[in-house]
Order: sequence, then C-alpha cells, then structure tokens
Amino acid sequence: MTTDLNSPTDIYRHVARDVEDILTRFDVPSAHPQLEAHTRAAVALLADFRQRIDEQVQALDRNAEWDAFTIAFYGETNAGKSTLIEALRIALGETSKRDAQQAFEQLQREHGLGEADIAALEGRIDEARHALAALQAGQETAMIQYDSRQTALLDDIATLQAEAASAPASSWWTRLLAVLRRTPKDTRLHDAQRRLADVNAEREAARQSQQARVAQVRQQLLEDEQLQMRQREALQQLSDYADGGIIGDGRSDFTVATGRFAFEANGHSFVLLDVPGIEGDEAKVHDHIDSAVQTAHAVFYVTGKPTAPQKGEAGRPGTLEKIARHLGPQTEVWTLYNKRVTNPMQLQAARLTSEDEAASLADLDGRVASVLVDQYRGSRTVSAHPAFLANARHLVPGSDIARTQRKFLDRMTADELLLRSGFTAFQTFLTTELVDDCKAKIQRSNFNKAREVVDTVAASIATLQQERFQPLSSSLAEDADGAVRQIGLAVNSMRARLRDKGRSCIARYTVRVREHMYAYIEGDHGNEAFTRTLEDCMAREAQQLVEDVGVAMAAQRDRLEQEIASIIETFRQQAEELLDACRGMAVGGLDSRINLKINIDHGIQIGSLIATLIGGAVLLWTPAGWLLMIPSALTLAFSAYKAIRGFLSSEFRQTQQRKTVDENIASAADQLKRRLEDGLNEAFAELDAVVAGIQASLRAPVEQVDHLNQVLITSTRNLQQLSSRIHAQGTL
Repeated sequence: MTTDLNSPTDIYRHVARDVEDILTRFDVPSAHPQLEAHTRAAVALLADFRQRIDEQVQALDRNAEWDAFTIAFYGETNAGKSTLIEALRIALGETSKRDAQQAFEQLQREHGLGEADIAALEGRIDEARHALAALQAGQETAMIQYDSRQTALLDDIATLQAEAASAPASSWWTRLLAVLRRTPKDTRLHDAQRRLADVNAEREAARQSQQARVAQVRQQLLEDEQLQMRQREALQQLSDYADGGIIGDGRSDFTVATGRFAFEANGHSFVLLDVPGIEGDEAKVHDHIDSAVQTAHAVFYVTGKPTAPQKGEAGRPGTLEKIARHLGPQTEVWTLYNKRVTNPMQLQAARLTSEDEAASLADLDGRVASVLVDQYRGSRTVSAHPAFLANARHLVPGSDIARTQRKFLDRMTADELLLRSGFTAFQTFLTTELVDDCKAKIQRSNFNKAREVVDTVAASIATLQQERFQPLSSSLAEDADGAVRQIGLAVNSMRARLRDKGRSCIARYTVRVREHMYAYIEGDHGNEAFTRTLEDCMAREAQQLVEDVGVAMAAQRDRLEQEIASIIETFRQQAEELLDACRGMAVGGLDSRINLKINIDHGIQIGSLIATLIGGAVLLWTPAGWLLMIPSALTLAFSAYKAIRGFLSSEFRQTQQRKTVDENIASAADQLKRRLEDGLNEAFAELDAVVAGIQASLRAPVEQVDHLNQVLITSTRNLQQLSSRIHAQGTL
C-alpha cells in the first residue's frame, strides 16, 4: 500500500478502499446456482463488518489530528485531570490562560480587587462602624450630662421662685426700691435663668454638631458598604477568569465536553485534551471520550488511587475493560498516579510515594500492561493539587482556595512545592521526551489506529471462523455422513427384506398350487381336464401371488419412506440446533450480531424425493409381469407330457400328473425367484441413483457452510495482509 501523506485522509481512504475490495470480491456471479447462492450469503454475512469498518474509518478521519502532537488526559471521574492540566496551563503560559489572566488583572484594577484594596476597604468599614458607635455613645452621654445640668438649674429656679412667692407683702416704698434696685434673691434667680438658657443653647449646639458628625460617618460607611457590595459582585466576575476555572467541584458530570488546550514549549507544538471522566454519566460523555482518544497520539490514564483498575461485572464493564476498549488503538499510554495531598506536611517525606503505594503501582502496571501490551509505557506520580497552588497567581482574594494556597506557601516556597509534588519532573518529561520526534509519533499513532480497526475486524472474523463456522462445518459434515450411512443401511435392509418377502410369497404360491392340484388329481381326471385345471389353478394363484407380493412390497415401501423421512428430519433438527448456536451470535470487537441464514431444506424435498425413490422401482412394487411367466412354464412342461399322455394307466397317469404339477411348480418358482432377483437388481439400480441424489442434498448445507468458512478464512488472511502493509507504512 502506497500512501501520500500530503493529504491526511489518504490513509483512511486506502483502508476503506482495500477493505471494500476484500469484502466484495466474492460478489461475483457464478455458473453454479448453489455456489452463487452461497456466495451471496457470505457477502451478506460480511456486509455488517464492512459497514462497521466504514463507520470507524470515517470517525478516525473526522477526528484525526496531523499537525499538533495531542496528549489526552483520560481516566476516572474526580481523579484530578483538570487540576493537573490547569497547573500546566499556568506554568507553560497557554494562550487562553494568559488571556484569562489579563482579563483578571484588568477587572481587578478597575474595581480595586487587590488583596490590599479589599483589606483597606474592610478596615475603613470597620473603623467607620466603630467610630459611628463611639459617636452615638458620646452623643448619648453628652445629652445625659446636659439633661442633668438642666434639671439642676430648673430646680434652683423653682426654689427661688417659691421663696419669692412666700415672702410677706412689702410696703409701697419697698416695692419701689425693688424696682429701682434688685435684691440678692432676684439676682440669683436671674443668674439661674441665664445659665439655663446657656445650657439649653449649648445642648442644642452639641446635639447638632454630633448629629452632623454621625451623619458624616454614616454616609461614609454607607458609601464604603456600597463599594464593598460592588466589589463582591466584581469578585464573582473575577472568579470567571481566576486560575482553577476548569477544575471540577466534585460532581461526577462536571466535565461533560473535552477541553482542548494548545501549547508551545521547547520548539514543539502540542495539545492537551481534558477528557470527561469515564465513571460519569456515560450517555452524556460517550461520544466526547471516543472522539478524544481517536484524536490523541498519547494518553495519560489518570487515577487518584495507586491500586489496579478493576474488572466489571456482567453487563457493566469495569475500568479495566474501558481502558482496553478506549486505549487499545493507542501507541503510547502512561498511567499517571495523582497522589492526593491536602496538607503541606504530606510533602515532607523524601519520596512522594510510600513503599505500599509503589508496590500497588507495580501491580497496576502489570494489570494495565496485560490489556494494552506493547502500547503501555509504565506509570508516573505527581500531586496535582499542591502543584496548582504553587503555580496559581490569579486567585479570588479571600476565597477558600486562596486561603489554602496561603497555608501551603507559609510552609514552603512555590519552587519547593513544585519539586516535592513531582510537577517539575513531570513538566520536564512532558515538554521534552514525550513530544520529541512528534511528527513520526503522529504518523505512527494515526496509522496504528487505522490498523487497529482492521485488526479488530480480522480478529473478529477469525474468531467467527474458528469458534463458530469451523466447528459448525465439521459437525454438519459428521451429521450428514451419519444420515447418508443410515439411508444406505435402510435401503440395503429393505433389499434384504424384499428378497425374503418375495421368496416367502413364492413359497406360499407353490404350496397353494400343489395342495389344490394334488387334491384334484385324487379325483382321477383325464389329462385334458387336468391340464385346464392346472393352468387355471396356476393363473389364479399367480393372481393371488401378485396381490401378496404387492401388499408385502407396499409395506416395505411405506417403511422405507418413513425411515428415510425420519433420518432426514433428524438431520434437519441436528443442523438447526447447530445453526441456532450461530444465529444472532455476538461477534467480539464490533458489538455486532450475525444473523446466519442457511436453508437446511435446500435440495431436500422429502415428499418428492421419496415419491421418486418409490416410483423408480414400479416394476418391483407391482409385479404383474410375473403372470406372463406362468403360461410359458406350463407350455414347456406339458410339451413332453402330451407326447406320451395316451399310453398312461390311471394310477400311472395320476403319478405323472403329480410329477407334472411338481415340475411346473418348481419351474415356475425358479423363474419367479430369478425374476425377483432381476427385478431387485434393476429396481435398486434406479434406487441407488435416487438415493445418491438424496445423499447429495443432505451434504448441500455442509457445502454451503464450508463455503462460508472458506470465505471467512480468505477474508481474515487478506485483512491481515492489509494490516501488515499499514504497519509497514506507519513505521517509515
């Protein structure tokens, strides 16, 4: 197979065309009707395989990536695939991540969403609240003090006024002097009233001043609280651009579509695919998973547990079966154990994995290698969570993840976190060894996937041929040979029975003629009367002989018909049981079922064949011609008797008559026996030809299945040759 890689789809077109040639080359008209029917059945049988190949090749063509080396992060739900990819996006400056970070920073500047800004605002709000509380408390205290002073002055004024009211009446001269000059009591009352007015004025001024200050602080607090509300709303927007946006929240179906992220590192272009978890709602993610693994040139099976993936139960495939199905066509598969670390103290050990984890990973490697064989490259370990925390630079201030980051960074530096989490080593491996010679890897991976499709179909057809059709062909052949032998035995047994029955009928014929004629001879009859009587007796008994033979032959005919019909019906049932094992059979690797249609009645029409079988020996079943032998035998016997009949005495004549009876009976019996044997030979010569036809018809299903078996063998061989050509081209 020569392939022009200037067009990426050429390989798939070659695969589809070659498979089409292989599976349709049998669809050629044949001069042999049965062979042509068998060929059509074979082509119909393989049509489903061809359709499956076409569908898978079209899917490969549709999903194939030829430009950028593509690495899929595939695995269990909530295993940390997105966390690790997010850390790599930050560390390697992935384009969409840089765009998100710029949007984060711009939004942060516009709304003052830095940690210092948020802390300063919170500080102002706290100060304002404390100041407002202090002002309100001071105002209340001052008002109490003013109220106390007012009360005291009012009391003094009331006392002075009471004293003035209780004083005795003065003379007019005294009252005149009081007008011209105040008394000490008047002076004290006036001073008290003045001081009360001053206190009232002071109180009002203080109240207004304090209310103005409270209003000022309250207004500033309101503005700051409103700013804080806008800040919190902006923080919600900020979270859309924050680091960790692709990381799941623990729900099994958080990631339902494959994320695609392009990178440039060390002169290599490559793409990381964040594949939905294989343990989520598979109805939602099935197509995304299939598309991703068909696109990828290398795959990391990410797991949060160091234990080997488990097999499933009946009707429910386990993780191991899913790995085999999804990752079988890949050329490079790695296991990536994402160790869960929630506390920085867990990173203090000299090694990231414990001895028990290392032993479990060795068992995991063996289990996965058993299903992926040459494609499996081993396991690596990383802790994605602390690696992400060490890389993250754009987290929402005050968020849980920001507090968690601070907890880790308080214990060790970011570089130390990256080193101890295994991220530094993994990033180096990813950007150097894994993507080296990526063009050759891309070609090898894409060719290998096309080859895997062909290998899957070839293996399925080979399994179908070896486990179904070959045993079916052998079993049918064995059953057909047994039926053929039984029919042969039935015919031979019938021939022996017919000979015995015929001879028994002839023997009874001779006994009846002899008994009748001997009794007649005792009556001393003349020769002419004797002759007529003998002729009549032999003719009459011959008629009875014909009826007896006919009855015997009919009984044997019915018996043979029943035996052959039973043999054929038994074969039919055995064949149907064998075919039931193939009808609707599951074909591994393609999720397909083969509906095998083979006509067991083909060429075996029991009624017409039995009729032909019986009709081929009509002279044997109805021996009317045997009557012609009787006059001939009599004529020969009496020709000698007539020459001497006049010379015989009565006693001598009776003796001669008995002798003549015996001679004619013996002659007739000999001729009847010879005619019986000749008739059997003649009839069975015709029967043998008819039986051979029946036996050939019994072998027709065997030939049909054998032909299908050969078609499957040829198809398997041709597909294997095609696979070898694809492999050779892919490794150039």
